[in-house]
Parts: sequence; structure tokens; C-alpha cells
Amino acid sequence: MTGLLRHLERQPLRTGLTVAGVALGMLTLVALGALGEHFRAVLVEARGYTAGSVRLFTKTNAEGVNSGISPEQLERVRALPGVRHVTPTLLILLDGFDLEADPLSFATPKPMVEGLEAPLAGEVRAGLPLVEGRWLEAGDERAAVVARWLARRRGLAVGGEVTIRHRPYRVVGLYEAPDLPMLPAAVVPYAALDADFTRPQRERARADLARLAREVGLGARPGFAPGPVLDRVADRLVEAQEALFRVYEVVPADRSAAGTRALAAAMREAVPDLAVIDPERIDAQVGQAMGMFLVVSLVVTALSTVVGGLLVVNTMAMAVLERRREIAVKAAVGAVPLQVALELTAEAALLGLVGAVLGVALGAAAIALAEPLLLERTGGGFRLFLLTPRLVLGTVAYGALLGAVAGFVPALRAARVDPAVALREL
Repeated sequence: MTGLLRHLERQPLRTGLTVAGVALGMLTLVALGALGEHFRAVLVEARGYTAGSVRLFTKTNAEGVNSGISPEQLERVRALPGVRHVTPTLLILLDGFDLEADPLSFATPKPMVEGLEAPLAGEVRAGLPLVEGRWLEAGDERAAVVARWLARRRGLAVGGEVTIRHRPYRVVGLYEAPDLPMLPAAVVPYAALDADFTRPQRERARADLARLAREVGLGARPGFAPGPVLDRVADRLVEAQEALFRVYEVVPADRSAAGTRALAAAMREAVPDLAVIDPERIDAQVGQAMGMFLVVSLVVTALSTVVGGLLVVNTMAMAVLERRREIAVKAAVGAVPLQVALELTAEAALLGLVGAVLGVALGAAAIALAEPLLLERTGGGFRLFLLTPRLVLGTVAYGALLGAVAGFVPALRAARVDPAVALREL
């Protein structure tokens, strides 16, 4: 090892540039790898959220008509063998929109809040393990169970308050959830969330119908009070419109993969005009997105590490030229070509190893500095990158291997030096 270091110290500038080039490639590998490790962990955690229930959506038919989910269709689903619960759910932005403060709020990930029927919330979301407090119960109105990552970011605690859709809710429990934008950061009673969400539409519909009643003179008819009647009509219109976008969670009695799959197949036969989404399809979609990210990561990583590899090749090629006399002397005193090749390959591997260790350190520092800023900007969870032992060890090993492979050709060239010719030339 001492001899290898001594050889590398002969050209400190060249060695430093080579190590820096390898470190840059490894830094990119660490950053993208940590992002990929985070997505892999989230994918595993998200399976617990999606497993054990089937989602029922409305869809537009071939004629372009979307009639929503009718009570008759819901009754057909409830009547199916193996159905334990059918409950509506509403998933919307937890903080609402503030386009003046954040014009691109539609395009950036935001925490979501989900409304579920309070007595069923814990059972429906059994894949989100409760870590403190309790789940929603019958009689809860302005109560919320929040994800632990949201509690950490906003300083929330059981017994305190959280603002959801500009309304105060009492925190009654905390659950563990992956920090995916598609997953809820809080669960509240469906009735309260639905009322808050549709209140602006109801008020607008009531005002429009009242204005129409004045225009056609309904209030002038003897014995007719249009106010209460039109208010009920407005509410019904809003409910019918919002029903087009509601999602229902269907919980099977058998929540195993086979039981969920069988129930999804039965639902497709019972309500062919509705969209039935089972966990396997969600997993497939998430896995496809993950595969695209991995392909992009591999391409970027390959391009980044090529730079470091070329620098190693250049450094070792120059080292062979500068040390031809030394190599010739070693060969003349009995060193076999394999020994010469192994020595130079070990030097190249050492360059890659040092660069990889430096790249891992720089990558970890960059993640520690950048992650809080990115989380603050995106409003996401408590983590974007996951630096695992597997990633660290793999990066270091890859750096050493990269150096050895890049230095192999110059080392092979050095091993073929004819000592007699080299000594005559020098």
C-alpha cells in the first residue's frame, strides 16, 4: 500500500484531478441512488396502503356520458358475497389552493387530506399503522388522524390542533405513512370534509337559483316560498355533480391478495359501467413509473462515471510512459508480466476507491444540505433521499472496480514491455 501511495504522489495534480473526476461521478451516483432507494422504500410501504381494498370509480362511457355512481350500483356491489364495507372517500389538498402565493400549486406536490366515514377509518386504512393516539370514532366531527411526517414538519401532537382546509381539527392520533403525494397526510371524517369542500358550490348554486327565481317572478306567486325549495334543489344539483368525482373504497371480508383479486373480478361483472381498481393494477403503475426512473438514473450515472473512467485511463497511461525504465528494471530482475500488470491495476483501483469514498462523503453532505430546502419548497414529507448501507458499499465497490477496469488496458500495455528494448531506448 505504501508503494502504491508513493507512486500516486509523484504527480499530485494529475492524481488529484483523477480522484476529483471519479468523485464527481460517484457523487451523482450517490444522489440518484439515494433518490432511487427512497422510491423503492416508498413503493414497499405504499403496498400496505393499497392492499386489502378495491377502489370504485365512475367513468365515461363510449358515448361520452359520465353518469356517476348510482345508488343502485352501490347496492349491487354491497350485495356481492365477500363485501365487508362500502364507504365513500374524498382525497383533496390539505391546505387548499393559494394561487396568488403559489401560482404553480397545481404542478407541485402538496400534502393531501382524506375523508372517510369515521367509524370505518381505522379498518379501511389498516395499512397505515397507528403509532400514537387512536383512529376516528363514531361521533367525531372535527377530529383528525395525521401522518407522523406531517406532525414532525408542523410541530403537531396528539391533543393539539391542525388546520385543514382553513378549519381547525383536533389531532386524535398519528399513523405511519410513506411520504408520497398520492397518499393522505391526514384522515378526517368524510361528512365534515365533504361539507367544507362543497360549501362554495352550494352557496354559488343557491345564489344563482335565487337570482333566476327573481327574474321569472316565482316569489310573487301566492303561498309559494321559493327560498327553502330552491336551496334544496341547489344542494341536490351540487351533490349530483360532485358524485361524478367521488371514489368508493370496497373492503373485502378476505383482505388477502387472492380475496381482493376475486372481489375485484366479481365487481367488474356486477357493475361493468364503473372502473374497478385493484391493488395489483396500482402496483403495476407505480412499478412502471419506478422502472422509467431507474432507466434515466442508469443513463445519467453511466455518463457521469465515464468521465472518471477516462481520467483513470489517462493517468495510468501517463504513469506507464513515465515509469518505463522502472518497469523494465523490474522485468529484468525477474518480475513476471502478471506482477507488473497487477501492480498498476491496483494503483488504478486505489484511485477509483479514493474517488468513490470522497464522492460518497460529498454526496451525503450535499443530500444533508439540499434535502431540507427541497422539502420546504415542495411541501412534501420528511424525506426525499435514503442513504442506505447497500448504496454506500455498492458505490465504493463500484468506484474501485471502475478504476481497476479503466486501468487494466494501460497495465496490460506495461506488462508487455520488453526490458531489453526499454533499457536501450532509455
